[in-house]
Amino acid sequence: MGRIRTIKPEFFKHEELFDAEEETGLPLRLAFAGLWTVADREGRFEWKVRSLKSDVLPYDKVDFSRVLDALATRGFLVRYRVDGREYGAIPGFKKHQVVNNRESASQIPPPPENSDPPKGSTRTSRVDDACPTRHDLAQGEGKGREGKGREEESSSPPLARARGGAEGEGASLGFDPDEILDEVREALGIRAPFPTYWQAVHAIPHLIRWVQDFGLRPEQIVPAVRRSQENYDSPPDGPKALDGVMQRLGRDLAQPSREERPPRRLALVKPPRDDAPTFDLAAEMDAAFAKVMGEGQ
Repeated sequence: MGRIRTIKPEFFKHEELFDAEEETGLPLRLAFAGLWTVADREGRFEWKVRSLKSDVLPYDKVDFSRVLDALATRGFLVRYRVDGREYGAIPGFKKHQVVNNRESASQIPPPPENSDPPKGSTRTSRVDDACPTRHDLAQGEGKGREGKGREEESSSPPLARARGGAEGEGASLGFDPDEILDEVREALGIRAPFPTYWQAVHAIPHLIRWVQDFGLRPEQIVPAVRRSQENYDSPPDGPKALDGVMQRLGRDLAQPSREERPPRRLALVKPPRDDAPTFDLAAEMDAAFAKVMGEGQ
């Protein structure tokens, strides 16, 4: 049974939550606010993916286990286990909610003292299955089992078509997209079984885009991936997170270097000719004054 909760105007300006939603493509803000209505007066709830989805996002075709994992890995939720049962808690719930005194007491045990919320930003702590595409495209990802968070590459006809299209593009480009993808995943430290959006059916179209749209050569991609990963402890959720890196690299490479730029033309000042007539201002003024005085007489 849902409960009436309070939402503050500042919620709509929460930058970290917005960034997490943009990065994963999942409806995190709506889901997070919906979980407030499911949680009890202490901000706790049972971690039952199917029940939570029916209460929070009943009509959205999205894997709600990925939504919960994305919120938990970024510190918006705490997931814990007591006596073999899984629960969730919302940090700071009591600080931001004014709970009705008549609401019944919590029947859910509190989190153990050692279950601190995961720390990290949208890059330092990631959920493997956070989808980098918009959640309204999730209906093309196949049925999949609730809570499993991964789907086989052959489970969806749209994905199979994407796979076939990528192979055709690879042949025309003169390089093997699968080989480049293997090198990219190795550079990021991604091992099999691969997360959904690092599988070939999702990742290869991005490789094709980096080459076709951004003008990169295949041998430039892997070094750029390594450089982009230097400041992060975990790989990105999917190749879409690297689109900006590759676009900037392509733009930089398209600009001529300083050595290649044509030299600037300098305006030359011609020296005066020796036979050029000179102009004596004082003499001209004397002549003009004498002429005026002569006409006056």
